[in-house]
Amino acid sequence: LCVSNKNSISINQEKELQFRKFVYESLDESQVIEYDELINSGAEYFGISPETSKRYLKKMCSELGQLEKFKNSPGLFRTGNKPRWKVRYKEKVLEELNQQLAGSEEFCS
Repeated sequence: LCVSNKNSISINQEKELQFRKFVYESLDESQVIEYDELINSGAEYFGISPETSKRYLKKMCSELGQLEKFKNSPGLFRTGNKPRWKVRYKEKVLEELNQQLAGSEEFCS
């Protein structure tokens, strides 16, 4: 019998922080990622349910979050493809990140 000192709330908080880091790192590499892919990959990687990772991602895409969920339109010549939900940084967040990056480059010069 294995007994853990961590309660379920602290485990959830830890998993959410890990999930957030995973999402931000994924977006730093790809800029745009399919919503369902983030949910399912995060659930698999961290051993959480897809519903839990979906709740985490919904918070990140909320009005106060740094991300936005949007629908892309399928190409004009692709028939039968439905638009899919995707995730990216909000424009405001991107502008702030670019300003911070520009400031750090000036400092390093």
